[in-house]
Amino acid sequence: AEGLTLSSTSLTIANGLTMTDGDITFADGHGLSYAATGDASGMANELLDDYEEGTWTPELDASSGSFDATYSFQAGAYTKIGRMVYAHGQLGVSNTPSTASGELRVRNFPFTASSAAQHLGIVGFYNNFTSQTDQASVSIDIDGAATFATVRTHEFNGSSGYNAVPLGAAHNANQRITVQIVYFV
Repeated sequence: AEGLTLSSTSLTIANGLTMTDGDITFADGHGLSYAATGDASGMANELLDDYEEGTWTPELDASSGSFDATYSFQAGAYTKIGRMVYAHGQLGVSNTPSTASGELRVRNFPFTASSAAQHLGIVGFYNNFTSQTDQASVSIDIDGAATFATVRTHEFNGSSGYNAVPLGAAHNANQRITVQIVYFV
């Protein structure tokens, strides 16, 4: 056919490809190459070789000891595009946790974060956590190669800035938290 070249190792189509049904499947390690596009000076890769959507089960945790939470609900969803993961999670705790100490964490993120950077996310909503002094906002961060994020407060008076939430703030019944983060693997 005109505009079509076929060899034992390649297929060239001159005027686009239209599929009326089915999927395009790539072998492991292959994908869509954008090598023909212009490059920024820091470009390291032009191959889109992964896309995934799924669910995960967020849990609260502590930096020390075992967090004995009983959940009224847990829901998480993610989309992974190349090395970038977009994760959203929400959970509710029905009991009053009491056995752990240290810093409050959200764990079980679907992929281990890259150790090359600190990954910051937001706490979109939280309820029934003991407030911290001069608290202005709450966020999460995944620091290094981990599948958990530390919950942190930002203080508006600037006296001590960016602090991990002590687990004592989580010793209340009926806690709820919603988190969102974008991180690299």
